[in-house]
Amino acid sequence: SRRNPPQLKELLITLGGVDQDNYTEQVLNALRHCPLPSDLHITVVMGAHAPWLEKIKATALSMPCPIQVLVNVPHMARWMTVSDLCIGASGGTTWERCSLGLPSFVIATADNQQAGALALEKLGAARIFKSASELIELIKKLLSPNEPATLLKQLSMAAAQVTTGNGTALVIDQMRGLHA
Repeated sequence: SRRNPPQLKELLITLGGVDQDNYTEQVLNALRHCPLPSDLHITVVMGAHAPWLEKIKATALSMPCPIQVLVNVPHMARWMTVSDLCIGASGGTTWERCSLGLPSFVIATADNQQAGALALEKLGAARIFKSASELIELIKKLLSPNEPATLLKQLSMAAAQVTTGNGTALVIDQMRGLHA
């Protein structure tokens, strides 16, 4: 219900707790080239041991719009719930975003994330970007007239269909079935 009607007011950026290859800075630099709404709030979430954390904090301060950088957030689901779009890695938190119906633009930051990202894009549950220029194009498309509501709604609805959010119960049921 938070995303109805769809709008782009809260953007979450989360590219892994460590983000060894500094994808976060690449995303922030790409955003410099996008016509972002003046009322957009951007939140970057990173881990305390991210090697680029101080660089990201400095980059955030130099951006044309306000960005908050949070470290080791205890309730990631809360940040996902209040966000309208996530730019994120296509790792484990992908499934949490789907469970919450959070529209996402994703990048595979490791080889083992490729298949999941492709599957989500095929289902219409996420859009993949492989470079800053591709992310810029996605954001420009998203911000074109009448597009935010359409694309955000499509991504949200498709993502919400990927998982029921009851994964633990499903695993337990499967385990019980194997040992019955």
